[in-house]
Amino acid sequence: MTGVRVSAAPCGNMMNSRKQYYLHSYTVEQPDLNWNNPSVVKEMQDIVGFGVNLGVSGSRCNVID
Repeated sequence: MTGVRVSAAPCGNMMNSRKQYYLHSYTVEQPDLNWNNPSVVKEMQDIVGFGVNLGVSGSRCNVID
């Protein structure tokens, strides 16, 4: 079921070292990626491209929404 939270815990947590909140749709250990940040989009394109260049024919990406 895409987009359904599996936890009743809050989806935002304070990162004390930065004094900022961050979003996590699942667990605290899995912060959501900021797809509005062009650097994040570019990095993910580079990661996928690296696998393609190695000849990887398939992969699975969990919780990268």
